[in-house]
Amino acid sequence: MKSRLVAGALLLMIPILGACGNTSSTSSEDVLVVSAALYPIAEIVQRVGGDAVEVVNLTPPGTDAHDVELTAKQVQKLEESDAVFYFGDNFQPGTQKAITALSGVTSVDLFDSVELLNATIAEFNSEDEHADEKPVEDEHNHGDHDPHVWLDPANMIAMTKEVVSTLSKLQPELASAFAGNGETYIAELTEVGELLDAEIGIPDGKTASRCDDVNLYTAHQGFTYLAHRAGLTLVPIGGINPDEQVSAQYLESLATDLKGKDVTIFYESLITSSATKALADSLNVTTDVLNGVEGLSNEDLANGITYISAQRDNIQRIAKALRCS
Repeated sequence: MKSRLVAGALLLMIPILGACGNTSSTSSEDVLVVSAALYPIAEIVQRVGGDAVEVVNLTPPGTDAHDVELTAKQVQKLEESDAVFYFGDNFQPGTQKAITALSGVTSVDLFDSVELLNATIAEFNSEDEHADEKPVEDEHNHGDHDPHVWLDPANMIAMTKEVVSTLSKLQPELASAFAGNGETYIAELTEVGELLDAEIGIPDGKTASRCDDVNLYTAHQGFTYLAHRAGLTLVPIGGINPDEQVSAQYLESLATDLKGKDVTIFYESLITSSATKALADSLNVTTDVLNGVEGLSNEDLANGITYISAQRDNIQRIAKALRCS
């Protein structure tokens, strides 16, 4: 184990989160150095590990997680870690390449702890003559899956359990503390899931949604899991990778379908989309912002925003836009 002796305050790349429950207290200052590929994972690790871990978030605050390129300093920190939690399936190619090259570091692909959902939409196929060619190896290639698994609180719960298990194996003497912290966090995540079900989801025993509109229009195809959990139909304007180009035919079809309708198109806090702006402007529809929670900004962190609070806000915005009762 490559635990580091850390004197004084821990150098955390995400803030110490409030209400951590039974955060572990140790007489030793030995801590686990744990790297996390992006913010939702970092929050899980911090909530589970408490003051027994130093969390290294490999996605800088305010950064779109898709195209992160690790610096030499980050790679060094990664190599010094006791464990690293990440998402595979080439979601973050540069980060995944660095992780697979590691030796002596416990590496956990959290995709293995959840069920991945298919996100293929045929209309996204480009009209370019090379559309059928296989992507080059260093480009994003998620296959048929949406990688944004954390946007369903149930997946966050499953990943929290995996983090508890992994940290407990690395530091067995703190297994009870890790389990207690995990239970506290899982209880909060459960409340978020219950809020999603109560505000948007399909009522028990009924087939009809409680919302006037069941179509969730987003600039980025990143809300598959939230929509699936709530019984909504995701209608994205862009692909899984925000830089992915969609066909003009697909955009024209969306414009025709939405003309004259009372809808809200959601942007994302970290992602700009010229196609979404052009569509929204041409239709003169309402727009709003959702937080993808993959790279909370420094301002967000300074204001105490967490996965829990960001998701609660997302749920309220969607419920209002879809006129849910």
